[in-house]
Amino acid sequence: MEINSDKNNDNAKETEIRKFYDVHCHAFNWSHLNVFSFSKTFQD
Repeated sequence: MEINSDKNNDNAKETEIRKFYDVHCHAFNWSHLNVFSFSKTFQD
């Protein structure tokens, strides 16, 4: 059984990108309460 290392590398890169996106999407999601608290600090 032969394993295509290029394909495995592509999958690993794709997974890393998804993790990066998921973390930042969650951190800056407007439904997250901390965003409102953070924005309120600039209004004072």
